[in-house]
Amino acid sequence: MSGTATIDTLMATPAPAQEKGARKRPSIKRLALVGVALLAMVGWAFYGRYWWDTGRFLESTDDAYVGGDVTVIAPRVSGFVAEVLVADNQRVRAGDLLIRIDDRDYRAALAKAEAAVAAQEAALLNLDANRHLQEAVIAQGKADLAAAAPRPRARVSTTPAIVSSRPTNTPLSSASSRRMPTTRRPQPPSTRPRRTSKQPSAGSRLSTRRSGRPKPPASRPGLNVTPPGSTSAIPTSVRRSTASSATAAPAPAPTPRLGRA
Repeated sequence: MSGTATIDTLMATPAPAQEKGARKRPSIKRLALVGVALLAMVGWAFYGRYWWDTGRFLESTDDAYVGGDVTVIAPRVSGFVAEVLVADNQRVRAGDLLIRIDDRDYRAALAKAEAAVAAQEAALLNLDANRHLQEAVIAQGKADLAAAAPRPRARVSTTPAIVSSRPTNTPLSSASSRRMPTTRRPQPPSTRPRRTSKQPSAGSRLSTRRSGRPKPPASRPGLNVTPPGSTSAIPTSVRRSTASSATAAPAPAPTPRLGRA
């Protein structure tokens, strides 16, 4: 029995090694199954993405029609398309940039408009400068007029003295005619010749003042008849007042009746 027991012990000795090998084989299969499952999941993920992006928009049929939503997009300005910023079947939202239009023509138009604005601004500045120049010229003209205004007044103030010394045919005013007698009785002519001296007139006095030498009064024998309207027979005070009144206010008055001197 000891011999049989020894054989049994020898045959039973490798049993743990076989159990370990049997335990290792199922673990490899499990790893292979897990790997295959992972690959399948990755494949399905890629396919699902392709179908969502492209596959669902593809239709194939022998006897049917395809319907879909079409949205028309139009730019606000016309021009050539310089760049397309979206791809086919790309999801977009409101406000996304789709295309870029060539803006060279619009930049040239903008530069032209800016040049026109600059030219108009320069014209306005020129007009403003001309306005200031005209205002300066007007102010200078006003200053010249203000400076020249007292000169004519001084000349006019000296004219009454000159006019009063000249003989005038202006009718006598009422103030001067009152001093003169209205009527004078004519005296009979005498048989004896009488020498009368004529009073120097204003013109002779003016010439005497200018020359500086006195001029003797002219005398004529006989009667000295003074025509009406003459100022030689009028006294000097009356003649001066008459000349000044005629210069200041030339009002018409009745001519006095003068007799013979």
